[in-house]
Amino acid sequence: MSTIINLGKIRFQFRDDYSASAVYEYNDVVRFGGDVYVYINSTASTPGTDPSTTSHWARMVSGLKANGAWSSATSYAINDVVTHGGSAYRAVQATTNNIPPNATYWELLVGGLDFKGDWQTATSYLADDAVIHQGQAYRATTNFTSAATLLADLSAGNWERYAGGTANRGAYATSTDYYKGDLVQTGSGANTNQYISLTDHTSDATADPSSAPENTNWTLLISGTYTTTTADRQYAFFMGLST
Repeated sequence: MSTIINLGKIRFQFRDDYSASAVYEYNDVVRFGGDVYVYINSTASTPGTDPSTTSHWARMVSGLKANGAWSSATSYAINDVVTHGGSAYRAVQATTNNIPPNATYWELLVGGLDFKGDWQTATSYLADDAVIHQGQAYRATTNFTSAATLLADLSAGNWERYAGGTANRGAYATSTDYYKGDLVQTGSGANTNQYISLTDHTSDATADPSSAPENTNWTLLISGTYTTTTADRQYAFFMGLST
C-alpha cells in the first residue's frame, strides 16, 4: 500500500502552543506543558488529541513552563510549574483542581517558606506557610484551617517547629497550653522558682511543675531561697541555686 506524501509537510511546521480545538498533521510542532512535541501520525489528528497521546505525538525537547501561582480553575499539563505556599511544583501528569502538595500530580521543585506573621485561629494555611507563636517559629506541613489553639494543630501534625526559642509566660497556670521552651514561675518574692517546659502540652488541672504528673513536663532552672547573713541580719539575699 502506497503512502501519499504531502511535500509541503516534509519540513517541520511550528504551530505554537497546543490547542485542543486545532487539527494537526504530520510534522506539526507544538509546545505543551513546557515541552516541544512533533506530530508523528500519518492521519490528521482529531481535535483534543493532546501530546500525551504517544501514538500521535513524540517529544522533541523536554522543558518546564512557568504558570505563576496555582489556580483551581486552571488545567495543567505535564511539566507545568506553579508556585504555592512559598514553594514551586512541577506537574507530573495533567491535572485540574488538585492542590499542591499532592504527590500524585505534583513534584516539589524548590521548597520555600511564605511568612504569615503571628499565628491566627480559624485561618487557612498552606503547606510551607510560616508563623510565629510564643517566641517560636513554625512551618505548615499541609494545607489546613487552624484550630482554636496552635497546640491542637501541632499535635495533629499540621505544624513543625523550625526555630525554637523561649517565652516568659509569667506565673504558672493549670489547664493552660505550654510549649517547649516556655518559662514559668511558682512561689513569690524571694521564694520564686523558675521552670522551663520540656514538652508541648496542656498543663494538669491541679498539679504544679514540682508534682506528678506535671513534673515530667518541666525542669527546675532556679530555686528561690530566702536567707540572711550571719554577720549582719539587716541584709536579705535572693540566692539562685542552679540544679
